[in-house]
Amino acid sequence: MISKIKKEDIYYYLMLAMGCALFSGYRFTNIMLDWIGFEKILNFDYHRPFVGRVLIPSIAKLINSFGLSPELTFNLLEVIGCILAVVFFKKYLNLFIQNERTSRLLSYSLLLVLPYQLLLPRLINTWYCYDIYSVFFVSALLYYLVQEKFLWFYLLYILAVFNRETPAFISILMAITFFNKMPLKKLALHGLLQVSIFFAVRGIIEHLILKGTPGGVYEDNLAHNIGFFKQTFNGIFNGRLNKSLFDLLYLLTTFWVLPYFVIPFRKHIKNEFLSKSMLVFIPYGVIVFFIGMMPEIRFYSEMTPIFLAPALVIIVDLIRESKKEV
Repeated sequence: MISKIKKEDIYYYLMLAMGCALFSGYRFTNIMLDWIGFEKILNFDYHRPFVGRVLIPSIAKLINSFGLSPELTFNLLEVIGCILAVVFFKKYLNLFIQNERTSRLLSYSLLLVLPYQLLLPRLINTWYCYDIYSVFFVSALLYYLVQEKFLWFYLLYILAVFNRETPAFISILMAITFFNKMPLKKLALHGLLQVSIFFAVRGIIEHLILKGTPGGVYEDNLAHNIGFFKQTFNGIFNGRLNKSLFDLLYLLTTFWVLPYFVIPFRKHIKNEFLSKSMLVFIPYGVIVFFIGMMPEIRFYSEMTPIFLAPALVIIVDLIRESKKEV
């Protein structure tokens, strides 16, 4: 006979698998692949910096060698990445809520926010195989960082650098959250180790995988972003109010209005790490302004666990307080 806890496990993962399969299925019916294509991704036959995110294409190439079609291969990897992202977000969330059932239920909310950034019609409707894995790596790295389980943290950190440049922001986040918690010398050693890992991995990618591939380390999108804001504000004052306001609000609600909920209730965040971690969005936003296209809001999906976790903790805390008052 299956125990009650076992039944809950089965139900949670079954519902999660169904939700992630739907998420992935929609991704593969509403994506723009004209400039790349699945075959080019498998063969690393496109330009930098995009081709430099090699982890998932390498795994896909291995799976594809067993006879699966490229589209099915990436669809399967998308489902797995989605499941991993939600599971580790649940683990991270439970460090603060400390109630497994509640954390499981609330972990599904990640699938309510990510569609805004990765599924729904967007100003720039592109798909990249590494996006959902960036969300997974952020959740997992946060989970191990809070507990100071550095062996697992660094193993995942290495893989995350092969996936994307995201770990650089996790390093900044660690500096912010551990500044008064860890001796400065020890924190500096962690920083040095992470910088060394980052550049060692990027060096391996550059010289062993991408040698001769056209393109640069990053794209300079400063002019594009300035132009976006100029066009938007000009439109507001020159008769194109609806379209321009939509574009501006579209960008401001990147996290499904999470920041505007979190900030007024920030006093309810009792955990210092959870509270300080959100500050990483300041350097993140500055860097995206220079090298990313700001209206391409898939960029911000990897920041979602950082904002969604405190929002959910606030809700749980408010509910617990209201119960005490009754």
